[in-house]
Amino acid sequence: MPDRDSSEPSRRDSFRVSGCVTTFAECVGMRTSFDKENDVAFIPLRSASRRLAMVLALSSAFAGTATLPSLAQDLPRFEAPDIDIPEADEPSVDLPDTKGALVFHGNYCGPGSRGVGRPPVDALDEACMHHDACSPQVDAGLPSCGCNARLAREASRVAQSPRIDDEQRVAAEFVAAGARVLACR
Repeated sequence: MPDRDSSEPSRRDSFRVSGCVTTFAECVGMRTSFDKENDVAFIPLRSASRRLAMVLALSSAFAGTATLPSLAQDLPRFEAPDIDIPEADEPSVDLPDTKGALVFHGNYCGPGSRGVGRPPVDALDEACMHHDACSPQVDAGLPSCGCNARLAREASRVAQSPRIDDEQRVAAEFVAAGARVLACR
């Protein structure tokens, strides 16, 4: 390695600032030590630790002031009153049969059915029957996406058929749109 004056910075660790060549450490006003053997300038870690301490101090100060607005509010404290819960009546055996109460068209269109084995009343009800057949039992999981897609396809065909009355076509459009957004696996 050629001998050079240690006061002159090497080309590798210097840069030009407003027309003069200087080192990074001189530019930012930091004292450095210079390792002549490896030609490397060392900037002490003390400045980095000071910056870290400053960041931590400011962060904790800001975090502490974030809770002040909620502490400044004097909200009244309420205790929940004791509520007497009435006893549940024993289920009566005389309850009406609600099976299929949510079915809105035919025997199969809607959550549940009016009874397996009943014939579908029309083409839309048949599409719903196919969907019920490929869907798992209640509490056994979601139907497959293919099962829902088949219902949407069959209900769309019913909705587009000119031989079907308007009321049934509207119901078929409703079923087709609902089948497209049903959850599936």
